[in-house]
Amino acid sequence: MKFISAWGFPEELRSWTWPGNEGNDLQVIVYSRCQSVILKLNGKVIGQKAVSDATKLKVIFNVPYYPGKLEAIGIENGTEVATKILYTTGVPASLELTADRDEILADRNDLSFINVSILDEHGRLVINNDLKIKLSVTGDGELIASGNGAPDDMESFRNPETETFQGHCLAIVRPFRKPGIIMLTAETGSLPPVTITVKSK
Repeated sequence: MKFISAWGFPEELRSWTWPGNEGNDLQVIVYSRCQSVILKLNGKVIGQKAVSDATKLKVIFNVPYYPGKLEAIGIENGTEVATKILYTTGVPASLELTADRDEILADRNDLSFINVSILDEHGRLVINNDLKIKLSVTGDGELIASGNGAPDDMESFRNPETETFQGHCLAIVRPFRKPGIIMLTAETGSLPPVTITVKSK
């Protein structure tokens, strides 16, 4: 029996991409406050299980792995009320930059938080193939921090290079004390570079 200490967490990954495991049983854990959960793989029902405080608001299914669409459906009083879908993803095909705001104040106390994501050819997040990301800023601002949230990554947040963790990393830019345009570029050695623009006003 696995014991998780107060400082630990279960080894789980929100993914249905496990190449090399075709036909092997994988453990799928679904967390829910619904009365029950139905699990489907590629449209076929794997099973339905009740959820309660006694199950610690989770249910466990053993599922033979085949690529495709894994769907968990929450049921309340016989009605579908929630759905969560995981798709098997392909290899990294592009980077995507998303800023929390595309306009910030020209003030040293204001910041823009920019998420960097790895996507496959269908635009789906690739979480099982992390890449080293090089970040650079031009224009009327500067890169002040980067990171990925990985619990075992001890790199400095001032490093302009960071590795994604489960498909993501974060860049934080700060404006100079004047209105203008801040351009953040993210690049790897294998994918086309991408640039996002943030205005300071």
